[in-house]
Amino acid sequence: MSREANKKLIENLHHIWNEADYSMMEEVYSKDVVVHWPRGFLLSESRGIDGVRSTIEGVRTAIPDWTETVYDMIIEGDKVVTRYTSTGVNLGDYAGVKATGKKIELDEISIYRIEEGKVIEQWCLSDDTSMLLTLGLLSESPDL
Repeated sequence: MSREANKKLIENLHHIWNEADYSMMEEVYSKDVVVHWPRGFLLSESRGIDGVRSTIEGVRTAIPDWTETVYDMIIEGDKVVTRYTSTGVNLGDYAGVKATGKKIELDEISIYRIEEGKVIEQWCLSDDTSMLLTLGLLSESPDL
């Protein structure tokens, strides 16, 4: 795929997360996609389009206004990297944690591997500590 096609593909991926526009899932994700979530995340990975969709639905249930703002995109061969910030207000329960009503801001980096014009694999890295502090699920310790 061309650099421009890879760029558009990943822009569409972020659009899915931002708008919960599931109609684009099969255009963006391979049926065999594997997403490796950060270590602190509820799941270690999601498999297949249904697995990714379920994860997006879970996040958007807890944070209905989930928005990903992309600041950088690096494209090299079959890989694309994005640096972005995810924001939203925690209005729903998630992973056994009650809704806090607090706004989260989460810095993230994802690496996507593209095969046959679709995302086949993704690795995510996020600032989970910052999010847990924001939600009041972790307290700051001045002794660290």
